[in-house]
Amino acid sequence: MLLVILVVKPIWAFEVPDFDGRVTDKAGLYSQEFKNQLEEKLAKIDSETRAEVAVLTINKLPDAYIEEYSVKVFEKWGIGKAKEDNGVLLVIAKEDREVRIEVGYGLEGAITDGRAGEIIRNEIIPQFKLDNYELGTMAGVEKIEKYIKGEIETTTLISSTTNQVASFVDNFKILTLGFLFLIYMASFFARTKEFVAGGIVGFLLGIIFGNLVVGIILAVVGLIFDLTLSKRGIGINRLRNVRSPWVWKNSGWKSGKSLGSGGFGGGRSGGGGASGKW
Repeated sequence: MLLVILVVKPIWAFEVPDFDGRVTDKAGLYSQEFKNQLEEKLAKIDSETRAEVAVLTINKLPDAYIEEYSVKVFEKWGIGKAKEDNGVLLVIAKEDREVRIEVGYGLEGAITDGRAGEIIRNEIIPQFKLDNYELGTMAGVEKIEKYIKGEIETTTLISSTTNQVASFVDNFKILTLGFLFLIYMASFFARTKEFVAGGIVGFLLGIIFGNLVVGIILAVVGLIFDLTLSKRGIGINRLRNVRSPWVWKNSGWKSGKSLGSGGFGGGRSGGGGASGKW
């Protein structure tokens, strides 16, 4: 136990600022006008959603990672309603050029690690790189608000992913069936000892799936393919004995219809969220 204390204590051996309000600007990044505006925005989020969002800016991190620092601030301030843990903390370390969105347990479904990272990358960092700290902070807070309120459609991403998977499956089916068809046709062509059949099959496939030009091109390809197999006798016996791992009658390719000492209520964070640098 003593060893554990000796190992863990240095990690947490740093102080965090006292709670000064929803916006604690220790780095002096904001004008008083913007600070008041941001305070009003965060208060409105609280009244409309019961979620508690806080912003902390500091000049430099202590001897700790921003993730460790953010968790300690989150717990000391008790961000989020008690038993709901619906808090979010935005930490900005100016000299370290690091930013962190710390998310309470209760909001991890709405603001996943991926979404927190997206907010940092797309909303906050581009403005911070231009020293537009007020614009970047407000953009990040507004995106956080939209996720909390469920105003951002997640079905678009889900639908896009589903369509990509479905497209991959369909293409895989086509390639697999095409490969099997090629094997069986090669076996047939090799057995016929004639090359006319290849031209006929190629021409018909071209007409069905394309047009006359495609039909002529595939007819020539089919003739060459059939002629090569017939003359060389390539795999006549081997191709005849090929057994596909998919048996046609048993094929699975069927189409289916187929806040503590702080000013909040005492929420907790499990380390969810994301960090970034600019």
